[in-house]
Amino acid sequence: MRSILSFALVLLIATGCATRPPGPSAPSAVATMRHEPWDLKYPHSTCLVSPHYRIYTDIDDPDTLDQLTQLMEGAFRQYQLLAPGIPLSKQALRSYIFAGREQWAAFTAKNTGADAPIYLKISRGAYTVDDWFVAFWLGDRGTFAVAAHEGWHQFVARNYAGRIPPAIEEGIACMFEDVEWKGRLPQWNIGAAPSRRRVLASAMTTGNRWPLEKLLRLHAGDVIGLPRQQIDTFYAQTWALAMFLREAEDGRYRSAFQRYLADIAAGQAYRPAELSSLGQREWNPAVAGAQLAHYLNLPLSEIDTRYQRYCRTLTDSAD
Repeated sequence: MRSILSFALVLLIATGCATRPPGPSAPSAVATMRHEPWDLKYPHSTCLVSPHYRIYTDIDDPDTLDQLTQLMEGAFRQYQLLAPGIPLSKQALRSYIFAGREQWAAFTAKNTGADAPIYLKISRGAYTVDDWFVAFWLGDRGTFAVAAHEGWHQFVARNYAGRIPPAIEEGIACMFEDVEWKGRLPQWNIGAAPSRRRVLASAMTTGNRWPLEKLLRLHAGDVIGLPRQQIDTFYAQTWALAMFLREAEDGRYRSAFQRYLADIAAGQAYRPAELSSLGQREWNPAVAGAQLAHYLNLPLSEIDTRYQRYCRTLTDSAD
């Protein structure tokens, strides 16, 4: 369900304005890449092999293939920066990016078993299964946004021993959707997101938003059947939450946030006494609020107050 909703995001991303605040983050060097044969039933099929990825695709444009490689390698570095120093798998991550939906649908029907009917409902999007994701071409802006978003879920599934609370994991994934290019190198500004700001501004004005305690208990499957505006609000609020943990009050909570992610990655995240027997990869809606209060050393009610205040600063610059 997480991945289906992540592709309601494409329309928001595609219609955002071009204005970007200063301070983009970009890789410093072009990643190496080579081609290897893949499945010959797909015309122009190839496997793009880079330091951390094997990208299987039937896209035949050389510039696009180079961009996909640079995008994922650059995103990999962005993911690392959130919790520096965690041990990383040496096995390459698999991604499948098809030139069209027809090929994507055939692959999905063959490779996702009983879940295929769910994934095949996606008209413009992608999904992540365990530590691999499957996407199809949506134009450069939409495809790059989707791949960078799903790549975070993939990275976490491969390298984190514990589970990030879904609302926080989704919010982090949303931070990687705004991709621009400087020559052959992708760059990110996690604070751009003009469309998310507009949705957040509307939710703050109308009161059609979730309090933090409720937001932390949600996952994508809880909102998939809701009206589109509420789905968009869920993602705007999760993006704002990730921004709060990383950027609010001049980065006041960033070190605690990094420690939180590092503990999850190590499979050693805090558990309240009443949930001490809960496995690190098991999900209980009560965990997230207790963890956030523990790592930020604040009552959840106070965190909510500060989070809502930060949301208002984000919406001050909404277009």
